[in-house]
Amino acid sequence: MSYQRFGTPKIYVDNLNWLMSSGHMSTSDITISGLSMASGYSAIEMFDMSPSNLQIISANGLTTQLDLRINTRVTTNSEQDSNFIAILGHNLHSAGAKFSLQLDDDSTIASPNTNQVTTLTNVVNASASATVNTGTTLGATITSTSATTITVQSSHGSRFSRGDILMIETSEGNEETVFVTGVSSDNLTVIRGFNGSTARTFTDGNEEIFFKHYTKPAEDGWSLATFTQTSDNQYIRLVIDPDGNNTDTYSSDIQIGAILIGETYSFPRSPELEITKQFTFDGLTKQTSVGGQTYANATYTKGANWFLEPFFNSSTATTPDNRFRSGRIAMDLSFNYMADTDVYSSVLNSGASVSSNSFINNLISKTNGGMFPMLFQYDDTVTTDEDAFLWCRLNNEPQFTQVANRVWSTKLNLVEEF
Repeated sequence: MSYQRFGTPKIYVDNLNWLMSSGHMSTSDITISGLSMASGYSAIEMFDMSPSNLQIISANGLTTQLDLRINTRVTTNSEQDSNFIAILGHNLHSAGAKFSLQLDDDSTIASPNTNQVTTLTNVVNASASATVNTGTTLGATITSTSATTITVQSSHGSRFSRGDILMIETSEGNEETVFVTGVSSDNLTVIRGFNGSTARTFTDGNEEIFFKHYTKPAEDGWSLATFTQTSDNQYIRLVIDPDGNNTDTYSSDIQIGAILIGETYSFPRSPELEITKQFTFDGLTKQTSVGGQTYANATYTKGANWFLEPFFNSSTATTPDNRFRSGRIAMDLSFNYMADTDVYSSVLNSGASVSSNSFINNLISKTNGGMFPMLFQYDDTVTTDEDAFLWCRLNNEPQFTQVANRVWSTKLNLVEEF
């Protein structure tokens, strides 16, 4: 446990809401296909940054792939700097689901960089599964290394979708990675030798097929992963599939609170020692009667639950834990002696630049001065799920004071977001 001990803090700031608020994107740039939202629920509300506003996707008993497509409208590779995905509030474990992230400059995600696959690096509850058995084998030999069609076992073609990354493996351990660009019955159209693998012939008759580059959350609750993508990244595709159980169907409908895709930023140094933390009860009002008695009324004492309680993960729980959590955390932090290159962007005096990795750009401009909440990590080396993170907003308009030549100091007030 971290006991919320401070080291060098790190923040995870959503890019999508900032892009929409600045007019670069619109809600129509986020689309869903395959699975459908349940009645009364909306795909765009999965991006409203409200983890307690659970959205339900109709999936129970189905095999269909969910394809969530995002057009960032950022067309220059050097300007696209998203490097994390967070799903705050989900039941992907109990729903029997796995997910992957794919990026491409092609809107159909049909021409990815064949030597670059978006590999998610686990931070919390997002341990990548190297391979997931599809439960099927090749249904016909592959005698040519240039063939672009593979046939799977009879009646098993429905298990696959465009965008799947597969590994074909022989009993001798030889393997090849392919990228599926189309499915017709039991025939898959693929890119051969994908991700730097070697195209091979397969004539054993018992070659197994595995899904690759998927993440299977070990628990319900929330997940956080980082990635690196330097090219082919205008379009973002979040894929959710059944996790490869015996029937290859989802175990229940999928529930998701909030999806964040954006940029991480590690502070240039730790805060000063005089950190102030308080637990506020701003939903509480008190009145004193003429007789001197005090009466209290609370409109709320704690934040709403996500799928489970905020930042709580469990492999068995299906309802929020009954812990007595109350109050809202507020913190005052001071950061001194920061180099001007860490504080300011070289491009603009104020405002956000997509590619600038500066204090003002990431903490202030991309949150619109606290308009959007962010995920705060007390120490960038500690990743325990329940007490190493805070969902919060910037609650002041920071002033920057030059304390030496090209060295600056500032103070921040952060308030927990319900």
